[in-house]
Amino acid sequence: HWLAAATIAMMKGTKPALLRTRHVMLPVRNNIANRWLFGKSTQRLICVSEAVRMQAVSQKAIACPVSVVRGGTDMSRFQVDDASTCERLREALAIPHGAPVLTCLARVSPVKGQEHVVSALPAILRRFPDAVAVFAFSRDHIYRKEICALAERLGVEGNIRWVGKLDSIAPLFTMTAISLISSVESEGWSRVAVES
Repeated sequence: HWLAAATIAMMKGTKPALLRTRHVMLPVRNNIANRWLFGKSTQRLICVSEAVRMQAVSQKAIACPVSVVRGGTDMSRFQVDDASTCERLREALAIPHGAPVLTCLARVSPVKGQEHVVSALPAILRRFPDAVAVFAFSRDHIYRKEICALAERLGVEGNIRWVGKLDSIAPLFTMTAISLISSVESEGWSRVAVES
């Protein structure tokens, strides 16, 4: 955003409008750079939810007009035409047939709260002993070691699977009994809630 704003500022003649999007519920520091970026430089700030918009307009650094454009998704991207695709994924992850699958799709990061899912697993397993929590992520983080250590301390490591980036998340969502969003901060609108 900064690079685009600086480039537009240096242009001569008619300049394109700079529209920014805001997806998070984090404060914007009230400094001269942000006042320029969210004031003179940005023609409109588009927020993904009303909650993000309300948080944005309360920020002193944000002086540009603010609108909401709610997110959406093409649900056809999540249709699985061949049930064997799900079974192959279940086999690859060593998830027993019929075992309930809990899915947490998020980058591995403390703000995504995966440790809360792991902490809840002992209670879940008392009711559903064969349940498996699948953590699917696109970016790994050293934080995963902490989560794995917690799982080991709680004795639930055998009920957890880690999956890196998938070509398609449709088979995973199709076999998911419960999709979990464990974010502890900054989540303005989670696409996973719609996609799953």
